[in-house]
Amino acid sequence: MEIKIPGNSMTKDYYTENILLVYREAYKALKKRSNELRGHIPKKLWYKWYFQEDNDPSHGTKNIQSKPALFKKDAEMEYFYHPANSPDFNPIEAMWLIIKE
Repeated sequence: MEIKIPGNSMTKDYYTENILLVYREAYKALKKRSNELRGHIPKKLWYKWYFQEDNDPSHGTKNIQSKPALFKKDAEMEYFYHPANSPDFNPIEAMWLIIKE
């Protein structure tokens, strides 16, 4: 009998059904409060809200027809394209250094 250990990999289904659902609600709430949060900034300088994630295969960044990619599109979640293997471009990496210290 073979036992498969899942390891630390996440499936696209799990990511979409458990994680993206939570982020979608947070993203919608943030966008709903946009005027309040940006009220002190002149309108011509208003920024947009983006969803940031890395290129983990479960995030569906390589296939625009994948379940996570379609979910983000339907939820109107704008996100940055994140080049593979580029921690210098990922803003969370600086935060991890601070947290680890």
